[in-house]
This record gives sequence, structure tokens and C-alpha cells, in this order.
Amino acid sequence: RKSKYPAMRVVHFEEVQRLLSGGGHSALLVDFRSLPEREVSVLPGSLPVAEFQADASGLVLAFDVIIAHCTVGGRAGEACEVLLDSAEAAGVDHFLLAERLVVFEGGLVSWAHAGMDFVDPTTGRSTRKVHAWCREIANMFPVGMGYELLLSEGLDSSSRPFLQCESERRLATLMGRAARGRLQWFPSVLPVTAPEAVESAAGGARVIFVDVRTAKEREVSTIPGALRPEDFVMQANQHVEDTNVSLIVVFGTAGVKRAGGWCI
Repeated sequence: RKSKYPAMRVVHFEEVQRLLSGGGHSALLVDFRSLPEREVSVLPGSLPVAEFQADASGLVLAFDVIIAHCTVGGRAGEACEVLLDSAEAAGVDHFLLAERLVVFEGGLVSWAHAGMDFVDPTTGRSTRKVHAWCREIANMFPVGMGYELLLSEGLDSSSRPFLQCESERRLATLMGRAARGRLQWFPSVLPVTAPEAVESAAGGARVIFVDVRTAKEREVSTIPGALRPEDFVMQANQHVEDTNVSLIVVFGTAGVKRAGGWCI
């Protein structure tokens, strides 16, 4: 969370384990997730954020490190900045809180990847049930390690800004990789982004989409009106000579190897 929450220090699973095991420091886990999430399972010894806020001044003095966590770290990092901003008004030493408060980056997801159990707050017993918050985050949990993931029916409003930011970050990463791959393998192929293709089509020009993925992939879904490669090839001359056609967009899943290779 360094880029999004520059004021916050982050720790990862190995450091969290070291802090919780003692090592000369006393540490407190604070859970920033919602009640429905905590009712499924919690990290051992964690304290709900509401209980922490009720005695923040005392707990900051009692523990050397306050470890804030959620499912992956985004909500905890954002909430910690709010805590710091409102510390003085809540009667908490701002500088002491800033010194001791850290964000567990990776949160429950990294805990699971390390093969660790959670705790059922009702029984106090170990469990591998965990609330994954939403489907996008559920995909980050490990597979084949016995975890049972629960999901909410819908997303609350607090989840959307984080998911939007994460989506944009992933898209930027994908675009960067695609650009590097194109320059390496197919430098002569002209790239086009989805917004550019949509804008051309909306402007009245005809845009032809050619889906070079496998038949099984296309059976699941494709871009409306997209042609199969063989269908395009059968009428290639007609499409190329059509003055109303402004773009012929060839695409795969990420648009690099298969699409670029087919164009070549």
C-alpha cells in the first residue's frame, strides 16, 4: 500500500508472525473488516476495530505495535489514515499512534497462502472457513489447501473504490506487458485500445472485429459481431476494399501473441 497510503508503514506475513511471537515486542492485531466477515472467522487474538477505538489511547500505550488488517490490506490502509487524522480529537497521542500503527499488507489472503488456520469467533476453534469479501478477492486465495470461501451477496459501498483502483492497476499492468510483447515480437502491427475501437464505431465508421481465440473460448463469449478468422479470410478482399471500414481489429485474450501472430 506504499503508493496509495504513503503515510502508512506496511508489514508482510513473515514480519507479522515475528511480531506476534514476541521477540521483545508486544503486538495487537486489529480487524478492520465488517461484522459479517468477522462472524465467519478471525485471525487469532485479533480485536475488532470498534473495540480498539473505544480504548485507543490505552491500547496504543499498552502495545508496541498495532497491526491493522482486512482481507488484503486496502481497507485497513485507508482506515488507518483516517485514524491518524482524527487521533488528537479522539484523545490519542498522534505521534505515538503513527509510530506504532502498521498495515498488514496481504492480510487474510497472505495468511491463507502460508497455510495458517483462522479462528471461529463463536467456538474459539480453528477453522478454514473465511469470508472472502467479494469474488475478485476470492480469486486471490490459494486453491487446494482446504479453505472454504464465503462471499457476500453484494458489495457494500466501501468496497467499490478499492476494487476500482485495483482494476485500473491491473489494466495498466496488462497494457504495459502487451506493449512490450508487441514491440518484441510484432513491431510492425499497429496497436489499438478498446476505447479507440469503440470511439471509431460510435462515430459511424465500420469496425470489423476478428476473434482469433479457440472455438471453445468463443463459445463462452465474444465481442458482439466478431468474426471467426476463417470467416474473415473468406471475404478478406471485400473487407479490405470496403471504404466504410475504418478498422479491422484482431483480438485474443490479451491481444499480444495470438492476435499479433495472426496478423503477421
